[in-house]
Amino acid sequence: MRNPKILLAIAAFLTVAGLICVITGIILLSRSKSCDKKSFTKRCSPSDEAKRSGFDSFLQKVQDSYFDLHPNKIAYKPKVKPSDIRQKYRSYDPSPANIKRITDEAWRLLDEAKKLDLEVHKLKPREKKALAQVKHYLQHVFGTPYDVNYYAGDFLMGPNLWCWQPLCHVPYEIQSSLPHFKPNTTKDMETLKEKMIEVEKTFNQYIKNMKYGVAVGMVRSKEQCKAGINGLTSYFRKISAKGASGK
Repeated sequence: MRNPKILLAIAAFLTVAGLICVITGIILLSRSKSCDKKSFTKRCSPSDEAKRSGFDSFLQKVQDSYFDLHPNKIAYKPKVKPSDIRQKYRSYDPSPANIKRITDEAWRLLDEAKKLDLEVHKLKPREKKALAQVKHYLQHVFGTPYDVNYYAGDFLMGPNLWCWQPLCHVPYEIQSSLPHFKPNTTKDMETLKEKMIEVEKTFNQYIKNMKYGVAVGMVRSKEQCKAGINGLTSYFRKISAKGASGK
């Protein structure tokens, strides 16, 4: 049988060694965070090539264009101010004209990305990744290749089983945006009322789109339609159960 004192000494040594490793790790992490802050300009600023070619400015342009074209998403813009939300928020507009405008602008920006005078090998690794990502993002209409691609025509066919259509994001957009419209005056109340009317227009236009689809033969199968209804009601459960009184 091994000496209990030796085993106890080994256990004590391992415990102390473990504590030293943990403490050393914490110190190194804290130092790395401090170092990250100090070296931010050097490590995270645009490369000379990104600045020369205008790639860094182009990325900002894409972000600004997205939120200009999607005022319903303005609450999600980085560093957005409550005053900006109150000024710019609009409920989702699914009209064919607006969907076409978004599609055309995405593809115009894609052409601009392809024409950038870039020497890719001079970019930082994360910039090369950003270049590939932004091209893919714009090719697929700001990351929404189905309902927001005007030329695909999917916006005429109503919801699907998973309801990944922009219409199903409306509750979250309302939740993020309308609290900034809390009324204090009669004028504030009128503004809030206008925003609620916009939400109504969103759903009325979505219904019109489906009617356009039926008129031109863009319809899902019976099973797909049932699945779409199930998907839609799962996102608007209270309204589907209680009608107009559902919140």
